Amino acid sequence: MKKFTTFLVLAALLAIMPGCFTLNARHNRNHMKSFSNDMVRLHQDFDRHFLNYDWDNPNDH
Repeated sequence: MKKFTTFLVLAALLAIMPGCFTLNARHNRNHMKSFSNDMVRLHQDFDRHFLNYDWDNPNDH
């Protein structure tokens, strides 16, 4: 029972993280695309600030 409750909580959190979900597939797809773009930018910012890697010019080391 505890695993099932944990699964439900995690599923609910994952559903609300990218924003509101509706029955409109295009609206949901836009939210997921925006969330994905945000994660890419977060990854690039982390690499730029902590690993000194520039995604815009990877040969500039």
